[in-house]
This record gives sequence, C-alpha cells and structure tokens, in this order.
Amino acid sequence: MSNEHIPHDMVVNEANRKFVLVDYGVIHDTVHFEKVYEKMVYVILCKYADYQSKSSYPSIKTIAEQCLCSENTVRAALKKLEKLGLISIETRKRDKGGQTSNLYRLLPIPPHFPKYEYHPSHDGGEVLHDVNRGTS
Repeated sequence: MSNEHIPHDMVVNEANRKFVLVDYGVIHDTVHFEKVYEKMVYVILCKYADYQSKSSYPSIKTIAEQCLCSENTVRAALKKLEKLGLISIETRKRDKGGQTSNLYRLLPIPPHFPKYEYHPSHDGGEVLHDVNRGTS
C-alpha cells in the first residue's frame, strides 16, 4: 500500500501494525504529570485494556518490564493515575487466598485534561486544536 492512500493523521498503516489508542490530551499534558513513567504506565494500561469494558489486569512486573522501570516506580505511577482520575484500581484475590494482579479500569478523561479536536486549516488541511485553550 502506498503512502498516498493513508490518511495524513494515521501514524501507521493499521492493516500491518497493531497500535494503542491513547487520548491525545493525556499524552500532550504537561501540567498534571511529573514523570514520563506516569504516562508510560497509562499507555501500557491502554495497551492491555479491553475496548468495551476498558479493563485490564497486567501484573506490576509486566508493566515494569514494558516501561523499563522498577516495580516501585510502577506502583507510584498507578497511585498518581488513580489520583488524577484516569484509572480505578480493584484488588483481586485468588479463590484459595492470596492476591493476583489488580484489575485496572480506564475512566473517562477528566475535564481538567486538555481536549483536542481537528479543525480545518486555511490551506485546506486540518490542524489539531486545544479546545480548552484555543491553541494547537
């Protein structure tokens, strides 16, 4: 497939690659996040989330391995994501006792995060526009 058939806002040809949907306002935000690992943990949770239930249950170890960070860093990032209202965390137990991986639910993006939409540009294309701030 040639590039001329791929929409300009598509980063990869989805027919040949898997991709993760992450809200642009979360990725673009520079106000609420203090560390890149907080965003990376969110991306990994998005990667594993079922698109209908918005739930996933990767282990702390799996998240740490994929974020290239320590398990303690993941735990701190999860607490931050929960505090920001981006996820809920439910502790899960095995039938015979003991804990298994947590259940993480992606929550609707809170209104304090930037919201982006595409708007027509003067050259006939589209420009990404921050609805809250009125900027690109």
